[in-house]
Amino acid sequence: MFQNTKITRWIFYTNVFFFIFTLIGQNLIGIPVTNYFALYPISHSNFQIFQFLTSMFMHAGLAHLFFNMLGLLSFGPDCENQLGERKFLVFYLLMGLGASLLQLFFTTGAMIGASGAIYGLLVFFTLLNPDAKLMIFPLPFGFKAKYLVTFLFILEVVLAFIPGGSISHWGHIGGALTGASLYFFEKYIIKNPN
Repeated sequence: MFQNTKITRWIFYTNVFFFIFTLIGQNLIGIPVTNYFALYPISHSNFQIFQFLTSMFMHAGLAHLFFNMLGLLSFGPDCENQLGERKFLVFYLLMGLGASLLQLFFTTGAMIGASGAIYGLLVFFTLLNPDAKLMIFPLPFGFKAKYLVTFLFILEVVLAFIPGGSISHWGHIGGALTGASLYFFEKYIIKNPN
């Protein structure tokens, strides 16, 4: 499942680059990188249109980066092989954009991270491979993707209505809904226009 595919690798390296750039910029040079590249609400003085893109590659810490990249490397190659490089890149960016838009609609804080796009990939992968067995560390057994992802989506919806916390639950939901929409768009409109 950790196959090397061109666009998945590019996305991976871009995330790692932004993480290192943020660490160096903020900790060694004193430049508030997050203030420039995180996605702020449109009414905020820090908002810039390019943040819809750059925020997808920013991460709050090593664990945040690690788990998002684990998701990317787990689900990205299969989705990329199914879609082709160009379409995969467009879909990935649209999943991240869908996550950002829903997050901005429901919250007022800044947003960083690839997890919305990763949730989109997870849903897209699941719709392609509903019976694939997914493992959750440290459990010694797996779950069919269709059951695990349904559970995770319902959990995100419940958690989105609990106030507080710094996790972008609405972003996860937005990415997941965009991933599902793109799957059906690809399957029924692009491949089967009739």
